[in-house]
Amino acid sequence: MSFTKAKLKAQIVLFELLEVLVDIQPVQTEIRTNQSMTTAKYAKEIAEAIKRAFKKNCTQGNSDYTLHIQPIIASLGISPNYGLEVFQKIYKMSPRTYLSDLKLQEAKILLQQPRISLNEISNRLGYKNLSHFSRQFKRWTGINPSDYRKNNGV
Repeated sequence: MSFTKAKLKAQIVLFELLEVLVDIQPVQTEIRTNQSMTTAKYAKEIAEAIKRAFKKNCTQGNSDYTLHIQPIIASLGISPNYGLEVFQKIYKMSPRTYLSDLKLQEAKILLQQPRISLNEISNRLGYKNLSHFSRQFKRWTGINPSDYRKNNGV
């Protein structure tokens, strides 16, 4: 076989290989897209499950509960470690931080209702005592719950 024929055969093989690679590219992109959609779906499911569990406990006003994130994730059929990873990846925060944000939002709403005592708010949010809630609220906002209530015209 002459050099020119060998060179030509090599070029044909390379073009065929290139064609196969081009055909594979969309499949790989589709796989990555599906993985991203699955990751986002899992993260959203975790966020919704945490929110549901928090709201359920909040409406019961039971200070004896503690929300544990990993069992919530496991109840969705997702590995807790994978769940923590995808949640962090999508929301750029940990599920625990997300739960704290939910508590802060709910605390601000409840504090605007003067008929609800600080003690009851503390219980609804799952704190065993008012001082723990007050310290945490001050960490979140820089002011204590009583001052927040006064500053918001309640």
